[in-house]
Amino acid sequence: MARQVDLAGAAHLVLAPGVAHLDPQAAVFAAMLEGWARQQRSRLLGEGTVGKRVRLVRRFAEFTNDYPWSWQPVDVEEFTGSVRGMGRAHSTLRAYQQSLKLFCDFACDPRYGWADVCQQRFGAHPVQVCHEGNTGAHVADFEGGPGRRPFTREELQAFFDYADAQVRRISAAGRKGALAAFRDAVCFKVIYAWGLRRREAVMLDAADWHPLAAVPQFGNLGSVHVRYGKAMKGSAPRRRTVLSVFPWAVDAVEQYLADVRPLSEPGDHPAMWISERRGRIAARALNDRFAAYRASLKLPEVLDLHALRHFLSALCSCRDSRHRRASGPAACAVRLPPPRCRLLRNHVKRVSLPAAQANCDTGTTEHGECGQKAFVCDPPGGRRVPGAVRV
Repeated sequence: MARQVDLAGAAHLVLAPGVAHLDPQAAVFAAMLEGWARQQRSRLLGEGTVGKRVRLVRRFAEFTNDYPWSWQPVDVEEFTGSVRGMGRAHSTLRAYQQSLKLFCDFACDPRYGWADVCQQRFGAHPVQVCHEGNTGAHVADFEGGPGRRPFTREELQAFFDYADAQVRRISAAGRKGALAAFRDAVCFKVIYAWGLRRREAVMLDAADWHPLAAVPQFGNLGSVHVRYGKAMKGSAPRRRTVLSVFPWAVDAVEQYLADVRPLSEPGDHPAMWISERRGRIAARALNDRFAAYRASLKLPEVLDLHALRHFLSALCSCRDSRHRRASGPAACAVRLPPPRCRLLRNHVKRVSLPAAQANCDTGTTEHGECGQKAFVCDPPGGRRVPGAVRV
């Protein structure tokens, strides 16, 4: 027997000694999963990752109707074939197989003692059932479905126009929800213009905007500090700074922070996007709003919220070789003519980053492809109401 080591997830630290279980196999399996969860937490993995992996192993055990010390490689092959018939993506199948492989590595590792426990109690021990002959390999950088694509210019323009129109419609009807509609319309523009992921946008604070000496005309909105970027395994969220390049998007954010956000009465709450309950909006709520607008416009379902982020990189075209290897809004957004956007406010023409703009095949300094301006009419008393528009 291997020497017992006090590692997170070790059998002697999870299983209580001298206890007779009514169902010893189920008890040992539950303890094994608990030990694996502890081992993953000690690696600083997120609770979401740990929970998904544990549920996948339980699902595999239900599929085989057996316990880990009785699993065979053929079980993995049958499980993969069954899940693949449900239309799961290749990346999802690989993630399932990787989770099973990691669990078997843990169960077979002599430092944790689970193999010895199973051999003593059941006369069998776990083995590695995932090998290169029955698992998929990661051979492509991009594994998304071939149907996924970014917005076209027409689809993007229609989406932004519809989002702005909802603010006017709700405000004209005298119903509540105009502030939330305005907030989400600006949030969609921020995701597009600064290339943010959904969680990155939701977790923005009002204090994350900073001035940039290169574009003093943008004021305090010259750049945004993203503090909740996509994290690597076992690490904290990555941070990055994204530069502002679209004057019309800066105007939208400026109006939201100055005129709309205060109406939500955030108090001391730091969140950029305030919900009707004076808290931070949920990512699910933003998804639901996007899905509702997409359905109303009858846009393809392959266009999800993340597709807004990829629109810029997909349409990037620049003659300057210094920019060809770059991606994202900070590298190429300035070289695209921004879509028309009715910002419900007088638009001020600005020239942003003229040196980079000169390298553009199709760039323009106007507000959109046609230079359209938007106007706002102030109600009596001088207080702006989101959605009050004079066209």
